[in-house]
Amino acid sequence: MKYKSLLNRSLKYLLFIIFAAAMVLYFSASTSPLYPNFKAWDSSFFLVMGREWLGGRTPYKDLWDQKGPAIFLVNLLGFMLTGNKYGMLIIQILFAIVSESFIYKLLRRALNELWSVLGACLGIIVFSCNYEGGNLLEEYINPFLIICFTFITGWIHKKTKEKPDHNPLYACFYGITFGLCVMSRITNSVAVCIAVLFIVIYLCANKAWGNLLRNAIAFIGGTALAIVPFMIYFAINDCTYDFWYGTILFNLSYTAGANSSLITFIKSATRQIGSYALMGTGFIILFRKRYYDGIMYIVMGIGTQILLKSIFRYDHYSMITFCLLIVSVYELTYTIAENRDIARKMGIFALTGTLLIASYRTGKEIIKMAGKYEAYSANPSEEAVAKYRQLIDFSSQIPEDERGSVVAYNANPTIYLDMDISPACRFFAYQDWQAKFSESYVELLNEEFKTKKPLWIIVNSNKDTYIQGILDTEYEVVSSEPEFSSLEDKTLTLYRLAQ
Repeated sequence: MKYKSLLNRSLKYLLFIIFAAAMVLYFSASTSPLYPNFKAWDSSFFLVMGREWLGGRTPYKDLWDQKGPAIFLVNLLGFMLTGNKYGMLIIQILFAIVSESFIYKLLRRALNELWSVLGACLGIIVFSCNYEGGNLLEEYINPFLIICFTFITGWIHKKTKEKPDHNPLYACFYGITFGLCVMSRITNSVAVCIAVLFIVIYLCANKAWGNLLRNAIAFIGGTALAIVPFMIYFAINDCTYDFWYGTILFNLSYTAGANSSLITFIKSATRQIGSYALMGTGFIILFRKRYYDGIMYIVMGIGTQILLKSIFRYDHYSMITFCLLIVSVYELTYTIAENRDIARKMGIFALTGTLLIASYRTGKEIIKMAGKYEAYSANPSEEAVAKYRQLIDFSSQIPEDERGSVVAYNANPTIYLDMDISPACRFFAYQDWQAKFSESYVELLNEEFKTKKPLWIIVNSNKDTYIQGILDTEYEVVSSEPEFSSLEDKTLTLYRLAQ
């Protein structure tokens, strides 16, 4: 019997490994060997940050970005493993396996072994709907969110007015998750924060003051565990302000100007199916007179959607709705299994609709990635790779012995990896894009280029840059040519510091 149990457990985790590896290999175009010619801007940027941090340079002080340091640390670990982007592939698979394990644990409360394993394996494939090439912030916070909601839903179904207590160890993990969100993108924590608020309300309503205090201490302690080590590191390296400016302060300006159009937001609704499914689930639960639980789920769904509408620019922002989809599937299957009235019929209808929409969205993503494989495989489409190859050829005009002082301005940061160049300035990509959100950034940008005076600057733009005054007075144009098939009439210009 023990042997059979061990065999079943081994088979289960083997399936998790296979599906996790398949998902990452097929959908993570930025790190998968299936797409060697796919040059993703964000992923490459994080890879450069990880490589340079491992090489001794300090984030924010020597290389700057508007993200928290957690994503840079993950990419540092990837480079430690293999010395290239394939280390990230390993880490991505491990994170996906953790996600599957807790999806299984959650579903197992309402389903049998077979359906729970199947749900976990297929669930991680659905996660690809907002993957956008992989190695992005939300991918690494996803397992933490799923674990949080495994704990939260467990408490929801066990609590009573007589026994309202919530496990402080769970609260500690919520704090760790919140802290990691602060150290990556704080808005990723919205659903967990709403759930924590509802837990606080429930404990207060039932006068569980001692338990509330223990949970508050645990949450604060967990948050500190995630944030304080970074604070100490950057204080030791004398860049505390730069750290907080990149992690929080700059993003206040970014968020203020990041509202999406209603049409764009509506078109992306199927990518955010988790939020809508959870709202619908909340109403069904209300029908079962689980008023507290239903209202919490509805508020979580609405709160997440309000946030996404406020900041929505890219599809991967919607990755945070995946954990809500898992919670919705769990609660609907639980409702179907536990009831024989109209709520069961409503649950079946809602679950069927949710799974059909998720399947449709996943199918579209699978087809899209098949097209990307044709475009960016080892035998790529010439048209697909022409623009990047032009950038490499254009940048190759820089003598090899002078490539120790180069900055790519508004250009694909993958060239730092492919040409083995270390950025000469801390603002080494997305310069004009970031500058349009913050006047203080523009001042820092100009100060950096005036001070560092990189020998070579590769500019990709269709108008004057935010450092145009420096380029016009201190640099000379070595070469210039129109960017291949540019829809925005951009021009590549190679500047060299004047003698």
